[in-house]
Amino acid sequence: MGTPSLGRFWHREYAAGGPPPTWVVAQPIAGVIAWAAVRVGVSASQVTLAALTLALAGAGVLALGEAGVVAQFIAWLLLTFAYLLDCADGQVARATQTASERGGWLDVYCDYAVIGIVPFAVLWYHVEAGADPKQILLLIAGALVMVVGRSQDLFTASMFRKAAKERFRTAGVLHLVRRSAVSLTDTLTVSLLVCVLRENTTLLSVALFGLGALGMAHSAYIAMRRFDGAQ
Repeated sequence: MGTPSLGRFWHREYAAGGPPPTWVVAQPIAGVIAWAAVRVGVSASQVTLAALTLALAGAGVLALGEAGVVAQFIAWLLLTFAYLLDCADGQVARATQTASERGGWLDVYCDYAVIGIVPFAVLWYHVEAGADPKQILLLIAGALVMVVGRSQDLFTASMFRKAAKERFRTAGVLHLVRRSAVSLTDTLTVSLLVCVLRENTTLLSVALFGLGALGMAHSAYIAMRRFDGAQ
């Protein structure tokens, strides 16, 4: 089977969807990466593991890098490229017709690992810097809320994506609110916020709490809509 054209990847023919930042920005770029991966014979699982490696490197820079914008920028680059690879792996699998349940779960497990590691990496940075104990406690609480909220959102979305025959749709103000919420909790946005706010413990704590709470709320909303539709 030949490699599909670059245009098909760029136009997101093999993309799985996603919140507005992912759909508009990440998926086309990830499509180019996926096209290149297919051309050279890199498998979807290899792309997934490469994404995890880059994400861990980005978390390492957040935790151990020097204070200042240089480390923040490098961490952001690594986390962003890791997410592009995370978007590309599914496109590789669909384009090569090698999608499998094992590959899907590997992708999800890697997503959980990144969700858990990134907020605690920035927490470790402030522990090592000798931040005030009260600020550390706030960061710990915020990191826990964020990990639980984003993990719950990912789990709920994964469960119902497999089970649902069609996606439910919203309209009007509710549609705008939901799209705004999922845009804020999109991995592209989360990575940017965590890196930009790395040096400010107060704003970082607020962001972690807020992102976690949005994840929990969105997860509950999806579950209620799905269960109501199943009745």
